[in-house]
Amino acid sequence: MGIIIQRMNIILGTIVGLGIFLFGMHQLEQGLQSLGNNRIKKILSRSTEKPIFSVASGVTITAIVQSSSMVSLMVLAFASAGMIPLFNAVGVILGANLGTTFSGWIVTTIGFKMDLAAIALPLFGLSSIVYLFSERRPVWRSGAQAVIGLGLLIFGLSEMKDAVETLPQLFDLSSLGNMPIVVYLLVGMLMTALIQSSSAMTLITLTALHSGIVDLPAAAALVVGADIGTTSTTILGSLRGSRIMKQLALAHVVYNLVVDVLAFLVLLPLLPSAMDFVGITDPLYGIVMFQSSFNLIGLFLFVPFLKQFSDWLSKRFGKDDDEYISLYLHNTSTEVTDAGLITLEKEVRHLLEMGMTLNMQAFHFSPLQIGTPEQVQSLQKVAKKYEGFSEGYVRLKRLETLIRHYSIRLESVSLNVKQIERISLLLECARDNVFALKSLKDIQSDLDLFRQGDSESSLLFNQEISNSQEGILRRQLSFLQSDMLDEQRLNQFHLLNDMISQQHQALNEDIAESLRLLPADKNKELDVSAAQVTTMLNVSREILHANQGVQHALKLYFKVTEKVGVNAKA
Repeated sequence: MGIIIQRMNIILGTIVGLGIFLFGMHQLEQGLQSLGNNRIKKILSRSTEKPIFSVASGVTITAIVQSSSMVSLMVLAFASAGMIPLFNAVGVILGANLGTTFSGWIVTTIGFKMDLAAIALPLFGLSSIVYLFSERRPVWRSGAQAVIGLGLLIFGLSEMKDAVETLPQLFDLSSLGNMPIVVYLLVGMLMTALIQSSSAMTLITLTALHSGIVDLPAAAALVVGADIGTTSTTILGSLRGSRIMKQLALAHVVYNLVVDVLAFLVLLPLLPSAMDFVGITDPLYGIVMFQSSFNLIGLFLFVPFLKQFSDWLSKRFGKDDDEYISLYLHNTSTEVTDAGLITLEKEVRHLLEMGMTLNMQAFHFSPLQIGTPEQVQSLQKVAKKYEGFSEGYVRLKRLETLIRHYSIRLESVSLNVKQIERISLLLECARDNVFALKSLKDIQSDLDLFRQGDSESSLLFNQEISNSQEGILRRQLSFLQSDMLDEQRLNQFHLLNDMISQQHQALNEDIAESLRLLPADKNKELDVSAAQVTTMLNVSREILHANQGVQHALKLYFKVTEKVGVNAKA
């Protein structure tokens, strides 16, 4: 019974640690994306602009923080946020493998190992305070979010490690006896995957070697296995990540497999002779020398071919993320002007459709509520490309950037005045649509609070918003899907502008009524507070800006695509 309970605790602890780990990884990435301005990108690119600098960065940072797993995960997050290109990120990860061997030298020499788990909660706690009190300082807030993610990530790793920390004690390495050396390799790999720390496995190995539980060859095999097992952290961090995160995880796996197979088959049999050659008699120093040597040899083998290795990785895992975000830009060259303009027009329409699905998600509408049966399938196809409003908004901004870059390339060829005007209108259309979604993004937390409704006034306010937005979105989608706007349909479009203004005015009048009902006596409780009224006014204003932005974007799209009938004027 006791063994069953112990196993259940290990399973539960591992699952809890995994959840915290993945959430921390998400927060770290989101924070880094928010911080990803050009200045930070420039600093990072300069620090890793050459292969040797990339590797040196990986070695140095890992030697300081004493965790190749953490460095690898940070590189995954930076690369996914677009702050480090694949070529540079691979170099950092390769360098991290050598940097992690410093812990072995430190422990062997002075018996000291930095405990990263001890700083996880302080990191999380202090950064949470900064996050909560830096609402008006976006840089501080984003930095705090990244540090919160880092703290949670370390804490999650620690929880997973603590959940299975009894395994090395329960599993007696001496019970392996005279089994083949490959068994020790597999044990080292498995235990490192469970503990999530090659440094910890190295410490266990050094302790076992010092105590005489295992001999030198067995200890060396355990260390090699630990080097393979540490790739599990990178794989885990990339499971739900972007394409570049998966490519970096593959780089880590391929590099470690090649180097570790070489170490196991060639260097391990030569270890006693190598120790005699350099005059090392202490087996502990022999192990850390062996670990550093095969990682250093691996760098000498891979760094000269880092570009070729990165090029090979770049072709893995399907399309480029940008190709996945855009539907048409990557299929058409800008050399043929007319084809390029048609492609640009189609991609802007795709951006408008994406904005429409995000608009629905902002107010928790399903495509079935807003669209006709013919429109639902198209909307669902667009929505499948992202998970949730936040990720969709990031992709929407990226799509606008891709559209702008494509336009610049298109304008580099000879264009007439009318073609230049078309491009300008399409870019303005895309910009207006993104600005509209920015207004909704800024009030997402407020909308969620009103939707949860801790008071009757909040629920009524949310219901009033939902009722008005449902009608507005249904009409806007109908206009976007129209093949041609005759004079009657165009009049309906102008009437929608009036409807948006009228509903905004009606909403503000209701809010003003709530403000009028606030008691003069501050000690008297009421269903709505002054702070809530202020928030309602802000939400009302941002919704107005969002609706007007979409309307203006649609108007520009009608103009540039000549959807307006001959007798109708936009």
